[in-house]
Amino acid sequence: MGWNSISAFFVLFRSKLCSKARYGSFLLFVGMMVLAGCQGVSNFTARPLAVVDGDKLYLSDVPGLSNEGLTAKDSDEIIEKYIKVWATEKLVVREAEKNVGDNEEIEMLMERYRQSLLVYEYQLQLVNEVTQDKLSEAEVKTYYEEHEEFFSSDEPLFRGFYVLVSTKSADMDAFRMLCRRPDDSSLDILESLCIKNAAKFEYFKESWLPFSEIQKKVPLTLNVASMMRQRSMYETKDSTLAFMIYVDEFLSEGEAQPFSYAEPRVRAMISEKRKSATIKKYEGDLYNEALKNGDLKIYR
Repeated sequence: MGWNSISAFFVLFRSKLCSKARYGSFLLFVGMMVLAGCQGVSNFTARPLAVVDGDKLYLSDVPGLSNEGLTAKDSDEIIEKYIKVWATEKLVVREAEKNVGDNEEIEMLMERYRQSLLVYEYQLQLVNEVTQDKLSEAEVKTYYEEHEEFFSSDEPLFRGFYVLVSTKSADMDAFRMLCRRPDDSSLDILESLCIKNAAKFEYFKESWLPFSEIQKKVPLTLNVASMMRQRSMYETKDSTLAFMIYVDEFLSEGEAQPFSYAEPRVRAMISEKRKSATIKKYEGDLYNEALKNGDLKIYR
């Protein structure tokens, strides 16, 4: 049986011809294959597609055959291409082994790599036990306060809200007025206007946004120096869009990041210190124990 027959079977099976409505067609197809000399559907997967020096490639090893929408021709091409790639790799390795022979350096590198993998996996087990212990808020805050100089901001940070709206909006004056008044009632009206005008509205008075993140969200060039005025509104626009931001509070580049902003980084730093201390302690204990029980002998 050729690749086309095998591919056609899997395409037919994948398209669910075994449903009640087409069960008869499926049986007829299988029957035709049996009459043509097939020894059964199981032979499709039991018989190897290719063999190189005893290594066998089976249909189940070929990736991509279960993708929806494949025709018998598509499956046939996938099988043939994969056989070529698989066989070429096996043949190249065989020739390399013949010509390179026993290479002590390769064997040494392989052993070092194996040892490194073992150590890495074991260290993961050790540190995972440590990092499962949750860090308390007090512990994180104490670390932040003791190392505040490590958490200076490398760009301005802002709190407030902004609107991105079409310059053709009939409500431009209302947008400007409301963006200058950050009270709750104004914000409710502003949100309603944004829905009406399909405008983008983002509120971040409770959190800090770096300037770079704001700039990524706005397809206009923003003047960061003009934005750095507390409790004031900054506006810029082009022929199609207007951007208005109310800055409730800002921090300049070089100032200490607020704890709420720096907290994820603080937690990551504490976790890394715990991991490093755990591994160092384990290695030290292992070394001392080996000296004590005689597993390690040092000759001076």
